[in-house]
Amino acid sequence: MIDSENTNIRSLQDLLSEYRKYASGISWTRDPGGLYIPVGYMMSLPGKALRPISLLMMADFFQKDLGPALKASYALELFHNFTLVHDDIMDQSEIRRGQQTVYKKFGPNEAILSGDVMMIDSLKMLHEVCRDSGDYGIMNAFYQTAIEVCEGQDEDMAFEGQLEVPMDKYLEMIRKKTSVLLGACFFIGSRLAGMPHPDCEKARELGVTLGLAFQIHDDWLDFFGDSSLTGKVKGGDVLRCKKSVLILKTLEAATAEQRPEILRDYNRTFPEKIEKFDSIFRELDTRESVHRLFMSYRNQCEAIISSFNCLTKVHQSRLREFMEMVLNRTY
Repeated sequence: MIDSENTNIRSLQDLLSEYRKYASGISWTRDPGGLYIPVGYMMSLPGKALRPISLLMMADFFQKDLGPALKASYALELFHNFTLVHDDIMDQSEIRRGQQTVYKKFGPNEAILSGDVMMIDSLKMLHEVCRDSGDYGIMNAFYQTAIEVCEGQDEDMAFEGQLEVPMDKYLEMIRKKTSVLLGACFFIGSRLAGMPHPDCEKARELGVTLGLAFQIHDDWLDFFGDSSLTGKVKGGDVLRCKKSVLILKTLEAATAEQRPEILRDYNRTFPEKIEKFDSIFRELDTRESVHRLFMSYRNQCEAIISSFNCLTKVHQSRLREFMEMVLNRTY
């Protein structure tokens, strides 16, 4: 039974410190170096560590021994970084977190193999967590999540070859590609905490909804954010003709006469493309319409937080603090 009155929980900063300490103790100095040096490089790049913190936060609500949660959080972050290594090859992205991508620094063959071993090691670590905890429901949840992440990436690539993408298809794609992994972190953390099954499912729902808001905001930052903070080229999605929420909302607002020209320009490459779409986005109120969609998911997160049965007001306050940290970012 969990102690629902326990409110002696760690701060998000303390959880981040715990995670970084744990992560720094994992060495990728292994043979052959050509396989493992890129892994160490990728795992050392500065990141927000939102997924590990979310898992640790949920586990910490009712479980003071964070050992299993730390291993699980690293496993899921390792899996997340594996997907980024391979995504960067497919997207031909040269910059990740302000540094060269793995494939750009070490070559595509090394990036493919290093990504493979990251995925396999993440499975190994999570299996150890399940074995030690006796909870193989965690593993089953991860398998389904991993499959959906791959499906989401495939759908994202397929969208690039389509002239138009319906908004509901886009939202389902980002749910799989981005949101389900955050949902899995919330779910696994709550399982390790011993929360009742209905609240574990509610935790998963919160993570997925938060992930949707996160990705919509990420699309927004890609064009409207400060490139010196994001570490990315301004308008990278526009330059690659990616079907992000910005162009979909723009097309929704466009007239029948405007749509063909917008689609034609979006799906080609020319020197003034960023300036052109900066003007189009202003004309069609894209910045504000995307923000309204973002706020709708943010409000859903608030409603889910308020509906937990086993969490105290202190716990709910910590969830809101995490939500603010995720959604109020500028990079």
